[in-house]
Amino acid sequence: MAYIEPAPLLDKENPFEAMMSRFRTASQILGLEEEVYNVLKNPAKQVIVSLPVTMDDGSIKVFEGYRVIHSTILGPSKGGIRFDPHVNLDEVKALAAWMTWKCAVVDIPYDGAKGGVTCNPREMSSGEIERLMRAYTQSMQDVFGPDQDIPAPDMGTGPREMAWLMDQYSRNKGMTVSAVVTGKPIVMGGSLGRTEATGRGVMVSTLGTDLTAAGTASAPYALKVMTVIIVVLFPIVLGYQTWAYRTLRPGGEERAMTSSTSARP
Repeated sequence: MAYIEPAPLLDKENPFEAMMSRFRTASQILGLEEEVYNVLKNPAKQVIVSLPVTMDDGSIKVFEGYRVIHSTILGPSKGGIRFDPHVNLDEVKALAAWMTWKCAVVDIPYDGAKGGVTCNPREMSSGEIERLMRAYTQSMQDVFGPDQDIPAPDMGTGPREMAWLMDQYSRNKGMTVSAVVTGKPIVMGGSLGRTEATGRGVMVSTLGTDLTAAGTASAPYALKVMTVIIVVLFPIVLGYQTWAYRTLRPGGEERAMTSSTSARP
């Protein structure tokens, strides 16, 4: 397939408009019907909540939280929760849409969602983050659900936060509901290999790309791939380098399997 230059970003400061500019170009290439395009360009649901949290010094701080469900056409919505100072509604809307596209491309029966809270977890204690996550979960009790909307970790959150989410949701339901969230600790029903999955995917994609195309018709494509790998994906690879280290060295695959097996509860 010939390389196609991506659509220009009409608004680099607005992630939702940046996503829409790509979506418009993709819909034109696919010949998408206008009715379908109009449905998919708008999120199915947008939830904004105020979250009062008692801080360690006894004061009460109110945080703003978001959950956007872009679509539920293919199945329950799926997407992470990020804790970051720059989280805003347009960013969450854009990320929810990207989740829809990713699920559709690999043909799995989920749709896109995303959530977040505008906060700086680096300046918060573990207790403050826990109270914030529980407050967020409480506010989304009617949104989350194994057959409705399934959250996961994202920037600023991890297995610890997902364990708090699962616990709070389960308390409200009066029973253990493990399937309400992914990315939780292994001992709570999490999946082996999830931590390394992103880095592994980047490595597999990189190894499957012809980066020796300099001087050929594919050179622009190879250059774009290298740019994405270095600028966007390299930090992710660093964060998940454990898997590659274990599996790529001699005998690594066997050691990786042994290590994973021994980690099972």
